[in-house]
Amino acid sequence: AQGVLSTKNMCKKCNIGTCPSGLDLPLGYNAAAPKVERSVTPFLKSIPSDEYRIPLDVAVDPVKKDEFLASTIGGDYKAGKRYFLHTFNPSIVPVPDGLRQQIEKSVYLASFRVSPHSSCVSFDLLQAIPHGQHEYMGLAVMDKDFTILKEGVFHVNSLQTTKPFFEDNRLFYLDDGRLYISFSYLLLPIVVSTEKKDDNDETNGVYLPQVFGNDELHVLALSKKTRFTWGLLEGANFQFFLDKSGKGVLEEWVEKPRIVRKYVIEGNLRVEDKYETPDLPTMSFFGHDDLLPTKWRLRDRARGSACCIKLPRKHYEDLLTVSEGNNDTAMMEWSARFRNKNQPRPSWFDEQEYLLVGIAHVRSLALPVNGSWNAYMTRMYAFIPEAPFSLVARSGHFCFGFTTEETEDPFADPKSIAVQPRLLYKNQTYECPHINYVSGMTEVADDESKVVIAYGVNDCSPRLVVVEKRTLAERLLLPLIGKEGLTGLHNSLKKWAW
Repeated sequence: AQGVLSTKNMCKKCNIGTCPSGLDLPLGYNAAAPKVERSVTPFLKSIPSDEYRIPLDVAVDPVKKDEFLASTIGGDYKAGKRYFLHTFNPSIVPVPDGLRQQIEKSVYLASFRVSPHSSCVSFDLLQAIPHGQHEYMGLAVMDKDFTILKEGVFHVNSLQTTKPFFEDNRLFYLDDGRLYISFSYLLLPIVVSTEKKDDNDETNGVYLPQVFGNDELHVLALSKKTRFTWGLLEGANFQFFLDKSGKGVLEEWVEKPRIVRKYVIEGNLRVEDKYETPDLPTMSFFGHDDLLPTKWRLRDRARGSACCIKLPRKHYEDLLTVSEGNNDTAMMEWSARFRNKNQPRPSWFDEQEYLLVGIAHVRSLALPVNGSWNAYMTRMYAFIPEAPFSLVARSGHFCFGFTTEETEDPFADPKSIAVQPRLLYKNQTYECPHINYVSGMTEVADDESKVVIAYGVNDCSPRLVVVEKRTLAERLLLPLIGKEGLTGLHNSLKKWAW
């Protein structure tokens, strides 16, 4: 990071893309992302394409679009009498034990937002559908390779008749061992099964109406009402995790200040002890937003996106050590952030066998003249797994990229997305979706050294990427300086740097 700071004033005087050679420039947002080992773009075949998916050529071809809008179907569509659905913003967890026993080779359970309120079409194609209508939740049981084994689309808002409606749902296991759907302050315990009991027996809950899916899956809501105590919390994207002792913890705010609470489930979810920590660790690297002068920037407070995975000490131990004979001044200065005269390593290093890692998102304050509307960027953070759950590391901002793998989803191709597919931020265009919305993460089932991260591309399509935990540790604890870099890691990234 010192290398970036030392050239900050010089780079302010030149175009970021044409700074003089020899300067250490920061990485672009796409280059700073953790390296992706493999990726998948899921596609829900249970949604009838002919009736409920808008044709791709209508979205990308102006002539076809005009013909569509002049047709009877197009008129009904614009009037809200007919709707088309898109699938995006996925979440992912290990498949529940009961469902694993019912479906051979099942490993993961993924959820998806299935909605007409997407960013897949241009503004003149947006339709007059009230917010919350036709908002559904897709569920897919997947094998170890993320192949969909069984799927269904469900009307989760059949139980939620007033705002806020379930939208960008995320899946969490709470400390009672149950699976929950979470959105805003809404929290709903569910059981997913291939079997369905008597519809008229509501003793143990009520089944969510299935919209599509041929009855492959059934979702039993264990409560007719959502289980959250309204009015006691701020924010919208609450994260749930287990502390070192296995007790349930709720993250209200990631930072500024960081607010974390213990909770108890007694009918509704009730929050108890509150831990507030105002101090923040310095970001591990700086992006272009730190170099380009402007009157507007990112919003000041990050919100939670996905939480949490364990990062064992073996993945970061050497990153906090400066070996004898290491003459890399920048590395020495960087390591000093975690050291003082009497403490060779941070105090938490010897106290904690692992850290917890979460992912947050930050939204831009962009104006359309020089930036994307509501551009979303991503950052990671690490914290200790016991009270007060203090942050010990933060990455800089980055983005996961566009779909590169084969998929049946026509709207996953970045060349086919009609609404500004690439991030425009501070008059610079990046090889990033302008909405990079991470909404789930879990360990890879057969390899605890890797993580699968689920995210939405431009509110238009879903994507799953597998990354190594070691890469997460490097992004959290190493400075990314750009052209020369500090380790072989940086040299491998040179081809992507500005």
